[in-house]
Amino acid sequence: MIRSLVDQPEAASVQVNQDAMPATLIVRVAPGDVGKIIGKQGRTARSIRVIVGASAQKFKHPSVAVDIGLNHRDA
Repeated sequence: MIRSLVDQPEAASVQVNQDAMPATLIVRVAPGDVGKIIGKQGRTARSIRVIVGASAQKFKHPSVAVDIGLNHRDA
């Protein structure tokens, strides 16, 4: 889903940290793509969080946080 939103899909990465509480979905994109992931007034980021939260509930996870940031290889 993330790669379809950005101009540089090869620079996008998604990792899961299940050791943290709540579990964290770590999204990293190229510097020029951060605005596309966040969206106007944060609407795209909010939508991503809603989808991830709904999926977490379906699989009986209490909660999942989404951390959106720069891919350090491209910064």
